[in-house]
Amino acid sequence: YTLIQYKHLPQQIPMHWGPDGKPDSFTEKNPFSVHILSLILLVMQFMFLGINEMTKKSGIKLSATSTDASRIRQLTLRKYSSWFLFIVSILISMLFAFLQLTTIHTGLMSDAYVMFFPFIFLILILIGTVIFSVKVGKSDNQLNISPIEGIVDMDDDQYWKGGLFYFNKNDPSIFVEKRFGVGWTMNFANPIGYLCIFGPIILILVLTFFA
Repeated sequence: YTLIQYKHLPQQIPMHWGPDGKPDSFTEKNPFSVHILSLILLVMQFMFLGINEMTKKSGIKLSATSTDASRIRQLTLRKYSSWFLFIVSILISMLFAFLQLTTIHTGLMSDAYVMFFPFIFLILILIGTVIFSVKVGKSDNQLNISPIEGIVDMDDDQYWKGGLFYFNKNDPSIFVEKRFGVGWTMNFANPIGYLCIFGPIILILVLTFFA
C-alpha cells in the first residue's frame, strides 16, 4: 500500500514519534525511508518467531522433589510465553500500521486519536504482562503435590553468575526459565542467543542509520 501511495507521501518522512504520538524527527523522502517502518516491523516479527521457537525447544528442567508440579509449570510457561509473544507481535503490527497510515494520509485522525492509540497499546501490553505472570505463577499450585521425601534437587548455583545470569556451556538451551520471578533469560554461554537478541537490534539500528 505504501508503494502504491508513494507519490502522495510528504517530502519529510517521520522517523520518531514523541510521547504524544506526534512525529518529532524527520528524514528526506526516498524509496528506502518510506518503507523503513515496515522493514523494522519485519525484523521484529522474525525476532519474536525465533525467540518462540528457541523457548519451545529449550530443555525442560524438572524438580526431583515435585516432578509433576514442575512439569506443569514448565509446559504452562511455554504455552503462555508463545501466546504472549503472538499477541505482542499483533499489537506492534497494528501500532506500526497506524503510524504508517498517518504518515501516508496526514490529517487522517485528530490529534486526540493520534495520542490515544499508542496509550491503548501500552495499556494492553501491561494487561497481557500481568495475565501472563499470574497464569504461570499459579500453574504449579493447581495440584496438591507433596515433595518426595529423601530426594534433594541438584544444586545449579554454579551456573548462575551473581544469581541472575545463567552461564552453562553444557546446556544446549538458548533460553532458560528465570531463577527468580516469571519469564525467560538467556544462556549467556550459548553464542546463538547473542545472535537472536542482539542481531535484530543491530539490524534495526543499521536500517535506521541508512534511512
